[in-house]
Amino acid sequence: MERLAEWLKRELKLESVLFVEKHSHGHLLKGAAQEREVDLLVVSSGHVWLKQPSERSWRTTGVYVPDRVLF
Repeated sequence: MERLAEWLKRELKLESVLFVEKHSHGHLLKGAAQEREVDLLVVSSGHVWLKQPSERSWRTTGVYVPDRVLF
């Protein structure tokens, strides 16, 4: 999970990324940049979804995590 968090931090230009938990459909992480927080969901296909903590629905990012990072 550390490799995934570091990759997401670089790719999405975040100051920090922390692993929260593993779900049946992917990995849930929390990221922060310039005092704003985001929730990140990396599904098993490698696609990254994003939402603000106050939002109810996830938005697609168009970013895919490479297999070498995900597994």
